[in-house]
Amino acid sequence: MDKVKIEVMADGWTIWIGNRRYQWDHNEPDLGTKALAVLFTDLGHEVAVEEVC
Repeated sequence: MDKVKIEVMADGWTIWIGNRRYQWDHNEPDLGTKALAVLFTDLGHEVAVEEVC
């Protein structure tokens, strides 16, 4: 099983799974949902991102 490493910075985060990197920084308006969707898709899940007001 691959090691998961989560790096937290003042302006975002990075998740490493093996040699794969998923990241978000404050310049991206999606709050990291796109990176998380890719991560979960890569893990084999079906993902739907919905904005709820």
